[in-house]
Amino acid sequence: MNALNLRVGRNFVLGPLRLDVAIDIFNLLNGATDQQFFDGGNQIYSSNYAPKPNGSFFGVNRQPPRAGQLTVRVIF
Repeated sequence: MNALNLRVGRNFVLGPLRLDVAIDIFNLLNGATDQQFFDGGNQIYSSNYAPKPNGSFFGVNRQPPRAGQLTVRVIF
């Protein structure tokens, strides 16, 4: 599984207040890959054993899609 998470933030001082602002981006590359085999999918005798021609596999528990989050923290 390939995942790239990114966080960019900055601190601002406004008189007696301090503002911390940040944006997070999760799964930036939007890989959408399977994270685990089907039950028994790695056993040759299993009916769930079905590798694809390119060497990858059919699986379950897909990686969540790209998401973002904005955080603002006020310190006084």
